[in-house]
Amino acid sequence: MSLYASYWKEEENKDVIEGEHGFVAYQHIPKNREFFITDMFIDESVRGTGLGQKFGNMAVELAKDLGCKKMTCNVWVKDPVKTTRKIRIFNEFGFNIVSSGVGFITMIKEL
Repeated sequence: MSLYASYWKEEENKDVIEGEHGFVAYQHIPKNREFFITDMFIDESVRGTGLGQKFGNMAVELAKDLGCKKMTCNVWVKDPVKTTRKIRIFNEFGFNIVSSGVGFITMIKEL
């Protein structure tokens, strides 16, 4: 497990879907039937190879298996180029922007 993925799992008490070159950290919220993506990372050396799509699909399937009715995530607004790319990626998975706060945008995908 990568150091960063280990941090999410051990220090933040989040579950992690992990592979050799990336991971998705998430929190299952049973009472809301919600799957909250807390972080997603794909190593720069393999970006554009479909690995992010694979992790995203794994997260969607896991959320469905857990009985979730929605998936949520926050996209942090720091760098306009990265923010635009992240929003586009989550849009490709069916997420839509539902609100924004100070420094972040909340996106939801209904399952």
